[in-house]
Amino acid sequence: MRQLCVRSLRLCKQLPNSPITWLFLVLLGSMAAAYGLLVDNWVRTLFRFRRAIIESVGTDSFAGFLCWLCWCVTLAMLATCCGYFISPASDGSGIPVMRALFAGVYQNPGDMLSFRTLVAKSLSTVIASGSGLSVGRAGPFTHLMAMIGYLMNKLALFRRVNFGQENYNFIRAAVACGTTANFGAPLGGLLFSIEVTAKYYEIKCLWEGIICSSVCILVFNVITFIKRDVLFERTTFAGFDMDYEIFAFVLLGVVTGIGAGIFCRLAVVLRWAQMMLFTKLGLNGPSLKRRTVHIVTICVATTILTYPLGIMRLSDRSIVNEVFRDQDLSFPQWKQISEYPQGCIRRYDLEIAVARFIAAHRKQMPDAKDPNVSLRVQLLVSKILDIDKKKSAMVEDYSLVDFQPKDATSLSSPLELGPPFHEYAFTAVPVESYPPQVSEDVNLYRVHKIAAMSAWTKVYVVRLSKLLGVINLDSSLTKLRSEEDLIMLAP
Repeated sequence: MRQLCVRSLRLCKQLPNSPITWLFLVLLGSMAAAYGLLVDNWVRTLFRFRRAIIESVGTDSFAGFLCWLCWCVTLAMLATCCGYFISPASDGSGIPVMRALFAGVYQNPGDMLSFRTLVAKSLSTVIASGSGLSVGRAGPFTHLMAMIGYLMNKLALFRRVNFGQENYNFIRAAVACGTTANFGAPLGGLLFSIEVTAKYYEIKCLWEGIICSSVCILVFNVITFIKRDVLFERTTFAGFDMDYEIFAFVLLGVVTGIGAGIFCRLAVVLRWAQMMLFTKLGLNGPSLKRRTVHIVTICVATTILTYPLGIMRLSDRSIVNEVFRDQDLSFPQWKQISEYPQGCIRRYDLEIAVARFIAAHRKQMPDAKDPNVSLRVQLLVSKILDIDKKKSAMVEDYSLVDFQPKDATSLSSPLELGPPFHEYAFTAVPVESYPPQVSEDVNLYRVHKIAAMSAWTKVYVVRLSKLLGVINLDSSLTKLRSEEDLIMLAP
């Protein structure tokens, strides 16, 4: 009976479009999505821990700079030690390894795709990304998924007699799946696996990559829907108008193209200068001392460039979401760090926020010193009362009501700022930490109007000081014109 089952399984593997192959691709795509989200959560945990350390010593202090530098150097050294002590095959981005593997350079791919290399590559990817260095995860993920696909091939259910072309096809599908898990683009991941890692590609293998990438993005979306989280936020662009801005975009394209060429040239020059420095220091061959000097110099240069600019302290994910948002940027966002999306805070657009605050605490409010500001606020109060009966809203700076300078602090104001998702308890904390809030029974149609007036991209739904969910919005009114029926968040 056992021999009959083994023979049946072997015959099933040899069938074209075998169910075993489909099962392998589905499992590989699911594992790639789960692995990508797991790595992303680990990296964000490291970022939160680093932010807590910096805030404890002062975000703009010299002690904060030293903590940032020590964090970057320590984690970068731990990442490079993973490659030096655990598995040297885990060094590098992973794309050259894949190109060499598919070109037939490695006669025994077991060394480059072993479990030991998988552990070293996973640890070094997480730690290096959490250090703050702009290392990227596209290359490492292609190598990681290729190792997972290779190790899955060793299971009895998927094992073949000899490591041959079918196994390489599965690894190519794993490379496409790794790119999909990193960028969330199934077709882009497939094209990436063909263009970057393959010297030669069989067209009949396309369906394997498509199935694997499609399952990966499906599982990815299901998990993120359950977690109510997204890797990159969806962008809804406003209608395109042919005006003089088109010349600014053309100029921007020219400048960025020239800047990219200069960057590549500078990279070559820096590499030459680095080799000259290593030669003078007697570090020609690979060694731990050479790694140490290399990592420390990069970390020091990165810290000097990134720490003074607040926006450079954000993660790559946050920067991408901020850049691809169809919304105007205000200058303070380039100097502030916040747990919440920077685009939902507008320090210089305080009318709606101040009106909400006055509507909730109107009896305790003194009159504004400037009559024009007071009149403007009073006109907005009536609108707010019609929109939000519970008065749960974002607490903003009160300095505009007192007619103070826009960049002045609110320490002299009798008001204090409340924590997020809590309407009545107040503590003095930075304004930039708070998102706009609404109660669960607010009309979504009116929420869109307020969001458009305040240029918000997200509104947080709260009930009894607890977060229920997030409404993703865009800054235009195009969607509102098509919404004729009123939509309620809850009955």
